[in-house]
Amino acid sequence: MSSLFCEPCQTEDLSSPALKWCTNCEEALCVECERSHRKNKASRNHVLVDLLSAKSLPKVKVQECLSHEEQKLDLFCIDDDELCCRLCMTENHRTCAKVVPVDLVAKDVKSSTMVVHVLEHADDLVNCLGNILVKVEKESKEIDRQGKEISEQVSSYKKHIIDLLDEAEQLVQSKIEEICTKQRKNVTNIQEQALDQKTKIESYLTNLQALSSTDSNDQTFLFAHYLKSLLSETDSLIESKRLNFHSQILSFETNKDIILSSENILGEIGSTIKSNEINVPRHGAQASGSVTDNSNKDIVKKLEFTSQLELTGSGNEQIRGMAVSKTGNIVLCDHKSYYVLLFSADGRYLDKCNVKRKPWNIVILDDLNHAVVSLTGNINIASLVSVCGHLQFIDINTMTSLREIKLDFVPLGLALAGNQILAGTWNQIYILSANGVCVGSAKTNRSRCPVTYIAPKMSSSVDDLYYSTSDFLLLSSKIYGNTMQSFPFVSGRPRGIALDDHGYTYLATMEGQLLRISSEGKLCDTLIEGVEGYGNLWAISFSYDYKKLFVVTENGSSVSVFELK
Repeated sequence: MSSLFCEPCQTEDLSSPALKWCTNCEEALCVECERSHRKNKASRNHVLVDLLSAKSLPKVKVQECLSHEEQKLDLFCIDDDELCCRLCMTENHRTCAKVVPVDLVAKDVKSSTMVVHVLEHADDLVNCLGNILVKVEKESKEIDRQGKEISEQVSSYKKHIIDLLDEAEQLVQSKIEEICTKQRKNVTNIQEQALDQKTKIESYLTNLQALSSTDSNDQTFLFAHYLKSLLSETDSLIESKRLNFHSQILSFETNKDIILSSENILGEIGSTIKSNEINVPRHGAQASGSVTDNSNKDIVKKLEFTSQLELTGSGNEQIRGMAVSKTGNIVLCDHKSYYVLLFSADGRYLDKCNVKRKPWNIVILDDLNHAVVSLTGNINIASLVSVCGHLQFIDINTMTSLREIKLDFVPLGLALAGNQILAGTWNQIYILSANGVCVGSAKTNRSRCPVTYIAPKMSSSVDDLYYSTSDFLLLSSKIYGNTMQSFPFVSGRPRGIALDDHGYTYLATMEGQLLRISSEGKLCDTLIEGVEGYGNLWAISFSYDYKKLFVVTENGSSVSVFELK
């Protein structure tokens, strides 16, 4: 509400004082225009309220379409559960059977079960988020208390140490601060997100309750629909963060056998993890489902760290791509040093091949024992739209460069699907022959986002695949003709993707987590927690027998080897 004057009159340069507000047209009306409004067939059923009362109504114009300027959201698609304007209907809902006017579905909405469930759901989630905030606040205080208590133990015990006391205390205090800082950062992040969602829900809830005191069914329905979407988003956020929220229990073991070395002379700082379960309120259709898959527990295996590959560079490696050959050799792309590195199945360095541009990802053509490497050159990922790129073919037997193919796009993520190569770039996935010739492409639904890693669900098909982008979403997609339909799959900042022989998807994240996801798209478990010290994770790849999993850790400076048992 932007004016105290009648808005229709202002179109004729008249300044008539406004007394009423039309909640449907969202404009102020004078006495004469109000009378005309009530007589006009198109507007006689509109809800008019006093101008002063209108000031307490929500100021968000929920009727405006975000995709089409100056178009009203006056239609509702029952099939897709989505508000739309006339243009949206022709563009996105042409084949939908049930697209009806909003005023039809909004009839008697205030007494409908939908609004009742939304209000109940909102109350439950506000209470749930409040409980999370209480637990987080308690956890923050407990972290500080434990840190202080351990520091006092260290200070007390240091009286028994003479020669190397100062240096030893510094080492232990540094370790305490490192552990506390990591956990405090984790709970603070959850606290901020929970508070943000709680504030949003309370704001929408207040507005919806304010609308309930008027006769505006349309506005009430629209606001309830938006609140319903926000509640669904909050459900997903709580589910994912519940699995990552752990309490920290610090301990301190004194070193009674004093040795002439400053390291560990005072003792070891220990840290154990205790899960904090959050009970999430479930409503409607969501009550029968979960984002966590507890089925097939006999198939799911545990992950056990065994070793690291002995990288032979300067220690500043930046491994971004990895592949394992049929013979068991591991091939790595060092994005920083312009090298493709070769390691044996038992982790020994064998050879390397220098390439002309920065390598990102790699696939292996087993029949030829050739590797195909995506080369990005000296560019920033954000500038991929208008830059050309290259594919480099390498003979793995001799680690020598073969042919280099110039492309009309910069390739990043690579994957094999039968005898075809999938190459991800900006907002696109290209399909190439084994010789690097483009035979097709498909757009993703993430504009301004390059595809960094790809993993087909079936080794011989391009019709169903997973891919990750730089906008922190993992997407599961199916290709139909020349378009690609995508939907958000897992929140976070995903990087490498790999599938095991049972259909489980393994996802590495920049937060240092390794997630295992079922074929139905549900989270099975978190194999590596962000607090375990492996740093940012990048590419991942299985051995041919699926008994080993290779993970690029420490932001690309190391490769850890795990066994699945």
